[in-house]
Amino acid sequence: MTKARQNFDHLAWSLNEEAWKKSYKRLRLKSTCRQVESFVQDVCDQHASFVPPVTFGGYNVLYRVRCEGDGFDTIVRRPCPDLVQFPAEKTLYEAATMSYLAKHTEIPVPMLFFYTSSSSSSEIGPAMILPYIESRRNMSDALAKPDQDPEETQVLDPGIHEEDLIRLYWKMCKLLIQLFKPSLDKIGSLVERNENHSVAGRPITQNMDDMVYMASIPRSVFPPSNQVYQRADEWYTVSASMHMAQLLFQHNDLVQSEDDCRNKYVARYLFHSLAKKGQLSTFGFLEDNWSAQSKFLELSCPMPNRTGSFRLWCDDLRPHNILLNLSDNIEAALD
Repeated sequence: MTKARQNFDHLAWSLNEEAWKKSYKRLRLKSTCRQVESFVQDVCDQHASFVPPVTFGGYNVLYRVRCEGDGFDTIVRRPCPDLVQFPAEKTLYEAATMSYLAKHTEIPVPMLFFYTSSSSSSEIGPAMILPYIESRRNMSDALAKPDQDPEETQVLDPGIHEEDLIRLYWKMCKLLIQLFKPSLDKIGSLVERNENHSVAGRPITQNMDDMVYMASIPRSVFPPSNQVYQRADEWYTVSASMHMAQLLFQHNDLVQSEDDCRNKYVARYLFHSLAKKGQLSTFGFLEDNWSAQSKFLELSCPMPNRTGSFRLWCDDLRPHNILLNLSDNIEAALD
């Protein structure tokens, strides 16, 4: 078992990887590309043709499709089957978040032409149609060491000029400030109905996806699809319960010995207990009078409001998702 697979179920991970490899091959077939063409043709009501190649991101597959009548190119963006565990919810919530950001911030999100979160209404399943955006590179490529193996994790170019580093970081900083501005009244996922946005879907986290894909945790341990939370402590408690569920339901590789099992159980129990008492909300803030660090650190920042003022958060937002033009200005932000 590789180091990366420690604490996850290697058997469940391997089975899901095999399923994903089959889906990967299927997504590249000509017949699949023809289905994508038909999807765009039906939506745009004009002849459409696929423009190679098929592009794979971390969780999405992208097809560039040209609409012959108007002469513009679109991108069909699909959650990767057998890799993404909640594809319908992912598409529904992402579409709502994109339109919300376009309305309430200056973040250059792509215009959403069309989306469907239903597997029954389209041969290709949940998908979005977005405009094709010409870009020079993404921000990760601008920051990364040149000539790296594409299979390796990118590292910062040690020879990058400091002024270039500051300039790119400042652009990312301004984007994050924009993302921080909207304030939402609940913890959950945005849903759009009749051009109005509300927090009406459960939070979908990277950890939830990993628990299903890498550990075969039953989906029944997760909150119902319409569950939202009024207080931060409620969400911390639910999150702590999910960590406990991994210890209960994962069949392989989670513990190495009886002592290891006890330690992991006690750690999860204590974390859950702190969440239920509302202490996680105060940790590291001025109101923290219980943690070990509060005894020797001078904490000066007051804790944020536990209710009614929550910010947008995305597990996967990183420089790779920021497209740059020829002047290295942000052309679009994805995910």
